[in-house]
Amino acid sequence: MTSRARLTLSAIVVVAIALGGAALSGSISPVARRPLLDGIGPVIPYRWVQPPPLLRNTNRLPTPERFRLPLGPEGSVADVLATKDLQTTLVASKALIPPRAGAGDAEVTIEPLDPARFGPVPDGFVAAGNVVRIQARFLPGPPLSRFGDGTASVILVYPQLPTIHGEGHVVLFSPDGTAWERLETRDAPELSQAESALARPGYLLVGGRPKPAPSPAGSGSGSSTLLIVIGVGALSALLVGAGILLRLRAER
Repeated sequence: MTSRARLTLSAIVVVAIALGGAALSGSISPVARRPLLDGIGPVIPYRWVQPPPLLRNTNRLPTPERFRLPLGPEGSVADVLATKDLQTTLVASKALIPPRAGAGDAEVTIEPLDPARFGPVPDGFVAAGNVVRIQARFLPGPPLSRFGDGTASVILVYPQLPTIHGEGHVVLFSPDGTAWERLETRDAPELSQAESALARPGYLLVGGRPKPAPSPAGSGSGSSTLLIVIGVGALSALLVGAGILLRLRAER
């Protein structure tokens, strides 16, 4: 076999392995539906509605989106609704929007918002990223307070912050943005994504677990260790001095 033939065969094997791995991961969860080599490229910077001070000069605003879902006799069709910046993805199954007489389509909107405008997150968590508002309404017709018989999964990208643990993120939900409840979440820290099932439109936010504040220099555990060392040294010197004194008395 020539070297060119060997190279062609090797390329075919690599492509087959990559496609097989992607198909297997995609059957597990929407979060895993990415090529195996995605982790090799650079991490896309998070887009903030209100960025931290150090990121204001480089931040790009996130993009709100509007999607139309055709309605049939059984409701809306299955679709994957992702914002252009890929920070929010809604995986909608068939009949997520129920049928309605006189409505030919449904509209789903995804809008990132500043978390400072909303109620505090549960104890033990801090806001990790933007609040995302997901709304749905009939065209023409009223907004939906709940989804239909179909299912929906939401995937939220969150920023990697030095003050937050890399794992243990949760998706928080609120119908009106005042009080938050924790949703069962699948956290994928290697992708900076959190996934959860969604039963109705409302407000979503990723919550992260804050790291403990570092102890000030010269205090805390460092100063305690220093005091222990000094105490042990003083005790040792005292014992040595007592031993010398007893030996001198014995010799006399």
